[in-house]
Amino acid sequence: MTDLFQSPADLSEYLFRIVDNNGATLDQITVIFSDGDYLGLSITGAGFSQWGDGIDPADIADRVEEGFETDLTWSKLDPALQRHILYRLNEAWRDFVEAEKAAPCRDKATPNDGTYDSAGKGIYRHEGAFWMAHDNGPEDDAGPFSTYREAVLRTLPDAYSLSGPEYHPPVNVLE
Repeated sequence: MTDLFQSPADLSEYLFRIVDNNGATLDQITVIFSDGDYLGLSITGAGFSQWGDGIDPADIADRVEEGFETDLTWSKLDPALQRHILYRLNEAWRDFVEAEKAAPCRDKATPNDGTYDSAGKGIYRHEGAFWMAHDNGPEDDAGPFSTYREAVLRTLPDAYSLSGPEYHPPVNVLE
């Protein structure tokens, strides 16, 4: 069994923002991902840890600007909470990664358009490697990747994917 996220570096631009509501609720920490999913956590992750989806980055930005929430970086999180977040992400992605849903060739792959719901889309095999079919055409395909895991990481949406009609920049959370 291979974990998709083996280190914080694997989160890359998929990790959009981490905010702390300064103890206002049990789910004090919110970890937001570039596909709009989020993980609400107690300060340790041991008491409360629940997934949600469809978070509005503009609402979070307003709450931070108004002082209701505070931005956090990965390094500010307790190491046990960091491990818990990686565990929950890997748990969520495990079935997908283990199923290895690579298309046998580019023509059978659904092109990856880079939107918020693009994770895992467009992966195909070619000459013993994995590639990601881009919606602009074969000349823009990403690869080769030696493992399916590397290809899946490349398909994850980035911060621009979540922004919608108005770009809401992520905070540099991996410092």
